[in-house]
Amino acid sequence: LYGCRVLLVDDQPEIRHAMQILLFQWHCDARIAANAAEALALVAREQAQPGGGWTPELVVSDYWLPGPLSGIDTVQDVRRAVGRQVAAVLISGDTTPEQAQLAAQHDLMLLRKPVQSSVLRGKMVQALLRRP
Repeated sequence: LYGCRVLLVDDQPEIRHAMQILLFQWHCDARIAANAAEALALVAREQAQPGGGWTPELVVSDYWLPGPLSGIDTVQDVRRAVGRQVAAVLISGDTTPEQAQLAAQHDLMLLRKPVQSSVLRGKMVQALLRRP
């Protein structure tokens, strides 16, 4: 994951802080957002930079975000904004088979809460290896 450009989206400050520390320890080039609007604004600002700026290779998002957009919607909007299929890991406490199907339909790796750092790292690597 060294140098991997990761966009983390989670509305809980303590989760964002802990994940930011992990991403730093794994030498990721991370950007952090508290919700979908913030994530999309961050990507738009970066895309407006000369040469395209920073573009995420991987999105790690909580499923339940404040506002009208879910984590799935957020990933789809980021993919549209950057014009390519960005790898993604969706984190959720929902254990229904329907959510697993929905994640698979949108080409997202699903990680259920509670999250262990080693499992998160593995899912991130899997998601990056699966992308076209």
